[in-house]
Amino acid sequence: MPLYATRMLAVPLAGRPRTVLLAQERVLALLAGAGLDDGRTRLAYRAVMAWALGYVFVELTAVVENPDEPEPAIRLGLHRMPAHEMPLLRAAAPALAGPAGEEVLAVGLDALLDRFLGGPEREAMR
Repeated sequence: MPLYATRMLAVPLAGRPRTVLLAQERVLALLAGAGLDDGRTRLAYRAVMAWALGYVFVELTAVVENPDEPEPAIRLGLHRMPAHEMPLLRAAAPALAGPAGEEVLAVGLDALLDRFLGGPEREAMR
């Protein structure tokens, strides 16, 4: 996915693989079909694409320092994080170390789309 995303950004739109272009066309069609005008469709498209790519990059980030270590604090390298400076991050690290899953992706996309689509327009996309 990182290669896909960086390659996608490194070539002109028409140089992207056909499957990528068709997926982008589908997202634009869904947004336009939900009743957004051209400007809001483009704005929502950019927001959706940015969220999806950002989500994938976060999911692919290697969070575990030593996967064979049974002790979570050592496995995650928490011993190198000052407890007094980063208490919330240290406490959340074990939960953040695993994949978030599709539910987190859906929650984020729903919140994002709710920003652009309220009420009946939102239902039209489902």
